[in-house]
Amino acid sequence: MIIAVAALAPTVAVARYKKDDDDSLTYYATGGGVTVQLPEGVPAHPTTLIFAALHVEKRGDYPIRGPHDVFAVYIWVPALNSFLPAAVFSDHPNPAHHDLMKAMYIGTPLWIPGLMENYFVPDDEELVTRKYGDNFFANLTVGVHVSLNFTNSPNPQMTALGDLSFDLPPIALEIRGFDTPYREDSQMSLPSGYSSSASYVRKPAWVRVWIQNWTGGSDAFRFAGVRGLHSKVTTTPPPT
Repeated sequence: MIIAVAALAPTVAVARYKKDDDDSLTYYATGGGVTVQLPEGVPAHPTTLIFAALHVEKRGDYPIRGPHDVFAVYIWVPALNSFLPAAVFSDHPNPAHHDLMKAMYIGTPLWIPGLMENYFVPDDEELVTRKYGDNFFANLTVGVHVSLNFTNSPNPQMTALGDLSFDLPPIALEIRGFDTPYREDSQMSLPSGYSSSASYVRKPAWVRVWIQNWTGGSDAFRFAGVRGLHSKVTTTPPPT
């Protein structure tokens, strides 16, 4: 999963991680995602979102190796005609890993200290994923407040968005892949100077989504989504 972002600050401080012989960092993962369109309701909440979940494998050369789970949330912003990253959860047990992630995302809605701090660290019981064949299950059992108040943004282009903050409740996804796998590739640059390239092997999926606090019931919504069978993402730090 590559997190597509909009820059909020004209300049940002950058922390770096450098391998001995190569700056690039690679991870491998499996998971899936879905775009959902929900009815308006109480409490007020975004109605068009993307939910994406990953299980990152032990192999790879990020500075702190180890399997962990990731859950990402994007919201549709009509004024930008695009999805904006709203929150990321990672249950990696080592704080050094999160320091690197915050350095990568700084200057985006995910991490501007004191303004928007939407990078969250649940424990391994609060974010759980399971893979079984072509199926993938993700369960985020904690709710958080997502701070997206752009009224004081140092970037004038973002100030007009106003306050898009909302309370995100617990969410569960059941992703059932079907049909023929296909490959996709993507590239992205972050305001921090980090850049990423990714290759994916995916297949279409049916996705059931549970968000009881927003929908007022225990029934799942059903959408078409994507089952990510294999992802390889390589991130390169800013040039020296």
